[in-house]
Amino acid sequence: MNVLKKIIFFILFLAGGYICSAQEISIRGGFNLSQMPTKWEGKVTNKNSELKLGYHFGPVFDLKMNKLFSLETGLLYSTKGLRETNKETNGTKSLSKINIAYIDLPITLKTSFTFHNITISGDVGGYIAHGLFARYFSSENTDGTNNSWQKIAWGNTGEAIKRLDYGIILGIGVKIKALQLGICLENGVADLVTGDPSSNRTFNKTYDIYIAYDIWSRIKKNHH
Repeated sequence: MNVLKKIIFFILFLAGGYICSAQEISIRGGFNLSQMPTKWEGKVTNKNSELKLGYHFGPVFDLKMNKLFSLETGLLYSTKGLRETNKETNGTKSLSKINIAYIDLPITLKTSFTFHNITISGDVGGYIAHGLFARYFSSENTDGTNNSWQKIAWGNTGEAIKRLDYGIILGIGVKIKALQLGICLENGVADLVTGDPSSNRTFNKTYDIYIAYDIWSRIKKNHH
């Protein structure tokens, strides 16, 4: 845990200097559609997994490198996890969910092209995330009866979930004036479940759909 805190502090320290030089500061918010696929020898075993609805929000900072490229980072509160519906032998359906809240720090290389006041952008990079809390929900019936909530422990042993997550990001966006719409894929590289055998891997996979408002450009415009 101490090593993890040092890593996150170092990244935030670097990001702090970057933020001071940012030429765009936006507030971003949107929805997450997430899964936690488990792969056994390269094949997905939990195919009943559905897309779980979550959300994210926070500030995003953009530093221009030249006319085409910029570096983008942010600090986002994000909820991820999984949702599964299973048919029991008696014909009823049961529901299970894992809810995990993270602080995400994305860092991407962004390329942008502007046509008639419309800017189209693409992003590629990675993210590191620190888990805040995790809970497991189960219901014997999908109508919401016989519910139970259970806290999931963080750690590197037993059935705990690892607090640190990291992975790759691919995204596209469209910006008109100060408003941006976008979608991105976050594909986890970290193996989250500590009790898995070495040939088994469970990871986060999240589709983010968001809207962002460039407040810094508006502030500068109002002061001119």
